[in-house]
Amino acid sequence: MIHIQLLLIVFLTGFVSLFARAQSLEPDLQSVRQQIIEKYHDISALSLEEKLDEVDDITQISVARNWACARQLFNLEILKNNPIMDEADAIEDWREVPFNFTFYDGANTTIGSTCLNRYIERAVDGVPHPWGANPVHSCIWPTLADLATQGDLASIAEGGWSLIIPDRGLTIVFDEQLRVQMIEHKYDMTKPGSITWNYSGYDEEGKDSRLPTRLTQDFVYYGDDGSLLLDYHRNASLVFDLDPARANALISFRRPDGSVNLVSPNAAMARRIARETGKSFDEVVNASSCGPLELGVERYDPETGNVYKEDGTFYFNAKALEAQDLSELEAQS
Repeated sequence: MIHIQLLLIVFLTGFVSLFARAQSLEPDLQSVRQQIIEKYHDISALSLEEKLDEVDDITQISVARNWACARQLFNLEILKNNPIMDEADAIEDWREVPFNFTFYDGANTTIGSTCLNRYIERAVDGVPHPWGANPVHSCIWPTLADLATQGDLASIAEGGWSLIIPDRGLTIVFDEQLRVQMIEHKYDMTKPGSITWNYSGYDEEGKDSRLPTRLTQDFVYYGDDGSLLLDYHRNASLVFDLDPARANALISFRRPDGSVNLVSPNAAMARRIARETGKSFDEVVNASSCGPLELGVERYDPETGNVYKEDGTFYFNAKALEAQDLSELEAQS
């Protein structure tokens, strides 16, 4: 009996020792959390340009630490094929005239009401919704120090770490050097379907070692009946701008002087007229007309929805037109 007890004591002692050693090999989660915070705390604002492979398509994203953000989408073929955009203007200025945009100032979201509808926009209370439309997701670095303080951190068997933020439907995967390898966003954590961003190309010479140079993005969505509704993949090269002043300037929908922080089809047309006539851009914009082409420059008041002609007279109310369009669609359906 004594012999059996001794064997049991030896076995338990060894088991406890092995468990303690295993625990000592596991990095302290709080330490890893702090390392993430320290690694990214100095990135207060950031701009990112995603250029699709073999297609004239660019996404420009800017994000600040306070979650304010902006995204503008540019595509040459979309501009060329749009009836309100001259093809010559599209070819010349497609990198500056967005066909879609989202701005979030920290309190409200501003998005384009219709594709290329000049500067007419509509404001939405709160953050970009659904969350998948939030530019923060695809330019996460300025917010990582904040996310690391609130997310659920865990080690990964293959090496590295996962940071899960359930209320945002976000999962961020870091490698052992705490570089972002993957971001996944799910509208519903209990259902299939997600948007994922997979990052690579961290070792290019002369680049910030915390930031990737390549992106593979996947969109997969299913209907309520389980049918696949969307399965889309894209590959892009990434170029970052670490200048916080530039990022913060791009985030604001309106500049301090009240002008819009966008180039519209109207502005592109004015540029072309300036090139063809030899006039300055200001001369063209301030003229009542330019030969056979009416500029149709308008001013939009987002509070009232009123659109004004160049001479300051009332033109139409965009909110009333939008309400009329919605009522007609509802009647048709």
